[in-house]
Amino acid sequence: MEEQPGYPRPDDATAPPEELVTTMDKRKIDPAALHFDDDTVVEDIDLAYEVIIVDGERLTDERADAIVADVLAKARARNR
Repeated sequence: MEEQPGYPRPDDATAPPEELVTTMDKRKIDPAALHFDDDTVVEDIDLAYEVIIVDGERLTDERADAIVADVLAKARARNR
């Protein structure tokens, strides 16, 4: 597999400076409590360039897909 551009993984000695790393935790977020108005800006990010840490690990496209699949499975199970 070809190496993606952007910063190396966090365990690499040349990981990005801490101020460029976004960390997410296991906070419970109620989707019904989220309200977007006309002034809300939602931006796509490229995980090859942006460093997002989720549960102590860098978020990759593959891991994001796995998280989405898990969330969808749980939502579908609740809606049965």
